[in-house]
Amino acid sequence: MLTETTATDLLTSGGHVTGVAISGKNGNQTIRCQAVIVADGGYIGNRQMVADHLAIAPENLYSMGERKATGDGISMLHAIGADTSKLGNFENHAASVVSTTDPKWHNQTIFTLTNLPFLWLNRRGERFVDESICYDFALWGNITYTQGGYYYYILDQATVDYLRGHELDWTDSFERTFTSLAHTPVTHRVGPFPDLPADLAEAEAQGAACHADNLVGLADRIGASSDAVIHAVTAYNDAVNAGNDTTYYKPSKFLRFPVTSGPFYAVKAQSTSLGTIGGVATNAHMQVLTPAGQPIPGAYVAGNDANGMYDTSYPTMEGISCAFAWNSGRIAGEAASAQLAH
Repeated sequence: MLTETTATDLLTSGGHVTGVAISGKNGNQTIRCQAVIVADGGYIGNRQMVADHLAIAPENLYSMGERKATGDGISMLHAIGADTSKLGNFENHAASVVSTTDPKWHNQTIFTLTNLPFLWLNRRGERFVDESICYDFALWGNITYTQGGYYYYILDQATVDYLRGHELDWTDSFERTFTSLAHTPVTHRVGPFPDLPADLAEAEAQGAACHADNLVGLADRIGASSDAVIHAVTAYNDAVNAGNDTTYYKPSKFLRFPVTSGPFYAVKAQSTSLGTIGGVATNAHMQVLTPAGQPIPGAYVAGNDANGMYDTSYPTMEGISCAFAWNSGRIAGEAASAQLAH
């Protein structure tokens, strides 16, 4: 293991991997070898690569991923002929409310409310999903991504007033993660939020929320059609009053808060990614493939640098990216070892 050392290039001769060029505290060197396994975590830390492969505007993606994963391995494999046509897959994970000016901004109340199934409207002012999808991080992240990378959750003044003084018997979708780590039970309780008006004002000052006295004004603030917003809110209120959502089949437990009394508040929740899961093409032995589907002898890849596990977005199965990283690394190591044995 070489610390404070960077791989800069993969070396080939006659189409075969023959070594790795490195740069580190001992200067530039070449390591001669017959096989290389590339596993440096994808490219979520490379803003330009992310922008090049996103299906949404880069400013609408919030990265919770490993910023040291800057795509170096993928770039080196591309340079020796690897197929990099499937890089645009992301590990979408929930949605986040973020400041437009302060990357360190965090408001616990706003964070918690984001994790609850209130009314959601997309950029066109339409309701688009059963909001209790927030209880499945992968599906939640994927639906946000498909809506252009953001949506707004909507509160009216009556809901704000209720939440200031009452506990809510809903589950914070992130609490299960935190309590699991702490080995404590989930409370299935949130609130009350006595400082909610100040929290909403803080979110608005950070460019993460807006409000208006009426729905026409709110639609204008979020850049949506007032007809679309009024239609979505009216249909949602009908579902709440009936206790039955015949459009998206939201469980009746969460059909609790109509949106009727201004002022109205919209908080922007953005796409969040844990990393990139689109990588270079590989076969079942984790050998790197060319665009023609031929293996590059001596080149292997694992984890988020490898494509093939995912067709598009992250699937709703907790731990699958870790499992793929572990097993693809094992497979690559066995295949490289078998190559050397011959």
